[in-house]
This record gives sequence, C-alpha cells and structure tokens, in this order.
Amino acid sequence: MQITSYRVRGDKKITALGDDGKQYHFLHAENALNWMNANTTGAPTLASISPTTAVSVSGADLTVTLTGTNFKSASSEVWIDGYGPMARTFVSATSMTIVLKPSLVTGPKTINIGVRDGLYVTPTKPFVYT
Repeated sequence: MQITSYRVRGDKKITALGDDGKQYHFLHAENALNWMNANTTGAPTLASISPTTAVSVSGADLTVTLTGTNFKSASSEVWIDGYGPMARTFVSATSMTIVLKPSLVTGPKTINIGVRDGLYVTPTKPFVYT
C-alpha cells in the first residue's frame, strides 16, 4: 500500500489515504510517519540468519548476517528475545549484520532474532548456542 495523500488537522491529528481507498487516522505524528514509512516501502521481512548455530563456550564474537527485505538504514532495528534494539550494521535493504558477544550466554540456549521497523515486527528466527 502506498500513501496517495494526507492532511493535517491542527498539530496532532493526521489523516492518510491509502491506495486501497481507506482512510487511516493518527493522533500522533510519530505513529503516522511510522505507518507511512512502512506502508510506502513495505514492512520488513526476515528470511534467514547465517550462521544459525555456535558453540557457547567458544569465547569469540560472532557476526550474524540477517537477510530479508525492506530493511531501512534509519529505522530497522534488530531485537533478540524481545530485547533491543541491538547494535547492528546496515548493509542494504536486504541485509544487516549483528555481532553476538560471548557474554550473551553461558551455556546451551536458543535465542530468537527478529527485525522491527516502526509498528512492524517480523517473525523471529532461532539461533542455537550448543
């Protein structure tokens, strides 16, 4: 969906008209901007992470590549187990990287990695420490 027009009433209420013919109303400009940003270029998707496993006692930092669509340098965030945003490096609209520190886990554990952009949150992908 794309925004075909919008209007501001006062300084807080924003009405946006999507190309689906529906009107969307927001009380705060930040919510409207998040919605317009996500709906003009699409919500992010997370297709895969690589690698998907590591040894928990290795003691070395590990770079994990996230692959998907509609990643944005200014607004896409990486969350782990619902906590974030984590430090990440934006590579392109289809790729970002994060660095997992050894202090993240002390033993075998599965963590869930996801991407958030405004109101949109992708389904997570599991990363397994053995």
